[in-house]
Amino acid sequence: MTKLLETTQKVTALFMLNDLIGAEGNHLAELIKKKTTRTTNYLTFFANVGKVGDKVTLSTPGKPGCHWTLLYIDLTTNRWYYCDTKAWNLPVAIVKAVLPIVNSIYKQVDLAQKSFGGVESGHIPKKGGKRT
Repeated sequence: MTKLLETTQKVTALFMLNDLIGAEGNHLAELIKKKTTRTTNYLTFFANVGKVGDKVTLSTPGKPGCHWTLLYIDLTTNRWYYCDTKAWNLPVAIVKAVLPIVNSIYKQVDLAQKSFGGVESGHIPKKGGKRT
C-alpha cells in the first residue's frame, strides 16, 4: 500500500513504524534512504498498537498489537499528528521511539532540522474527552 501511495507524489514518505523501531546506525540510514528524497517534507507512519493494562504500546514481536494507527509528521514544523481509529490514547514512549528516526530523516532531506513541535491527536481520546 505504501508503494502505491508513494508513486503519486514525492513530498511524503511512508513507513511501517514498527519495522523502524530499534533500527540503528547504518541499518536505519539504509531504510530511510529507500523511502525519502531530498524533497521529502512530510512523513506518514502506519503503526500497529496494542494495550498492556491501560497503557497503549507500539507492537513488538514480544507484544503484538491489535489494530493500526497513523502518525503524520510535518517536517517543515516538526509538528506531529496522531490518529487512532479506536480513539485510544497516545502510545507510551512514542516520542522517545520516533524522535531518533525523525532526526535521522532530517539528515537526508533539504530541510533544516526543527525542534520537536509536539503531538496533536487527530481524534478525541475515549477517556477525558480532550485532545492532547
